[in-house]
Amino acid sequence: MIPTAVEELLRFVSPVLWLSRLPAEDIELDGQVLRKGTRVQLGIGAANHDPSEFPNPEQLDFTRPKVNSLAFGYGPHFCMGAALAKMEAQIALSRLLRRMPQVQLGINHFEYEPLYILRALKSLPILVRPS
Repeated sequence: MIPTAVEELLRFVSPVLWLSRLPAEDIELDGQVLRKGTRVQLGIGAANHDPSEFPNPEQLDFTRPKVNSLAFGYGPHFCMGAALAKMEAQIALSRLLRRMPQVQLGINHFEYEPLYILRALKSLPILVRPS
């Protein structure tokens, strides 16, 4: 279940919130024309909460089937390090849970660093209960 959990966590709390792109040609999107060379900001953090793509998007669901998030971009701009980052997260999470199966979050509200493009937690307190 760890690989699915990592994918869902990346969808739910996207580490990258915004991407910038410059259209190579004029594009019409939902009645708006995006002019060639004009900077466009893409809210991929919001896209990962799109209800037409993810049922109940505001619910963290580790049993969610086939999570196709934009956490690492898309197409030719897909992050080259995505597979490594996911593998590292899977290893870290599985080792943590193996060593401390009773681990729990120590908070209900998360505070993030005031960054525009990226999301970074200020802290992540955890509670470890004896097994």
